[in-house]
Amino acid sequence: MLHKYLRLKLIFLVLSTLFVITIPQSVPALAACTINGQVYRDYNATGIRESLLEPGVEDIRVTAYLPNGNPADFMDTLADGSYTLNIIQNVPQVRIEFTNIPDFLRSGPFGGQSDTTVTFVDCAGAAVINLATANPGQYCHSNNPTLVTSCFVVGDQLDPAVANQPTVITFPYDAGELTDPTGVGPYGVGSQYDQPAHITLAFAPETGSVFGVAHQRSSDNYFLSSHMKRHTGFGPGDNGQPNSGVIYRVTPAGNVSILVDLNANGINTGADPHPPTGSPALDWQIDAASFPLVSKMSLGDLDISEDDQFLYTVNLFSRSLVRIPVAAPLTATQIGIPNPGCVGGQHRPFGLGIEDTLIYIGIVCDASTGTAANLDAYVTAYDPNGGGFVPVFRMDMDYPRRCADSAPGCAAARSADWRPWTDTWTFPNPVIYPQPILADIEFDNG
Repeated sequence: MLHKYLRLKLIFLVLSTLFVITIPQSVPALAACTINGQVYRDYNATGIRESLLEPGVEDIRVTAYLPNGNPADFMDTLADGSYTLNIIQNVPQVRIEFTNIPDFLRSGPFGGQSDTTVTFVDCAGAAVINLATANPGQYCHSNNPTLVTSCFVVGDQLDPAVANQPTVITFPYDAGELTDPTGVGPYGVGSQYDQPAHITLAFAPETGSVFGVAHQRSSDNYFLSSHMKRHTGFGPGDNGQPNSGVIYRVTPAGNVSILVDLNANGINTGADPHPPTGSPALDWQIDAASFPLVSKMSLGDLDISEDDQFLYTVNLFSRSLVRIPVAAPLTATQIGIPNPGCVGGQHRPFGLGIEDTLIYIGIVCDASTGTAANLDAYVTAYDPNGGGFVPVFRMDMDYPRRCADSAPGCAAARSADWRPWTDTWTFPNPVIYPQPILADIEFDNG
């Protein structure tokens, strides 16, 4: 009996062992895989790439790591943002990392065509891993942002008679009516385009003539730069007198202050050519001394860096780019803007635009000692991180431009064709003599 019991127990153990051995195991599939995709600019922050409008980003390093932490393959994205990785090792999963992303870009929103900068991929064939990127400095939280513009007031800006004349106003993007409520037509009597009514933030005695406008997102403050125009004076500098080189700070509540008086801090923007304070109105209507100095002194456009830290403006007097730390404006510096290739006259910088940390400067060749054939427009890019100035765009300005006004006919005297800059008043009647300036630069992803 004992031997029979032992045999039965041994058989049971053998059967049990066989049963355990024959249980099927769930083992992950081991296979090589191919991973590809694109890194792109997601301008509208949807996580979906609109291929014609959202370009690829090149030179982004994409690396696949094995489970043991060793790299399996890597590649830098091509000009269109594309990449392809081939994993030849038989592993169940790899980790994908996107690195070498420029400082001005951040990982965009996760979405249908956008993963994250670190992504795990199961190797079971082919996988598509895309990455959206975005520049926070180009983000707008509203589809109806507030717009700011300057107004110009004739005469001495410190005259009490113009104390209530606005020089800086705001209004919403969707202000105005597309149709005339009277039914007359879009330009008929009774049209109400100033709806809702604009808001005045500054008056003539506070800023005088200003042109460039920059908005600091972090503080919601506006900055405006002095500007030379005939028939309208400058605002006050540090000493309370008209000054051609002031950057004003204006809050949304309408509080106006001087951020920096450049002339008082070693950056010469030119002497005021306007009539002295207290001069008769007729002197301001003539203002002859200002005629040859328009766009040749004071300040041009004004922009703020995408990180809100630096203001940039153009010193028209010295043809230089001025860099102003917002937190330490008295340490402002300037660097000369080189001639991009003008002949038969001088190069005249004026407009600014900032994108992806580069400062773009609009320049025209004034042809002041040449002919209309010497009129050209350039855009030069400046890298504040040490890259210097590089011309990126040029166009001829001696192209036909039809008529300068809506009067019947278009004889040579009314032609809108660009003319060489002149300092001498020798114009025929009517006075039609267009002289070009590249006043501003904006970027559109279209």
